[in-house]
Amino acid sequence: MSPRLVVMGAVDTWVVGLLAFLGALGFVFCLFGFDLRDDNHD
Repeated sequence: MSPRLVVMGAVDTWVVGLLAFLGALGFVFCLFGFDLRDDNHD
């Protein structure tokens, strides 16, 4: 494989992993009813 394909593959894997992590994090926040924009009310 050429270095460019290796780099592109690594970037794609990193992006997919990041999106999956953010998606799971958002799902957990929705599941537990957390709202990050409303965490400073008294």
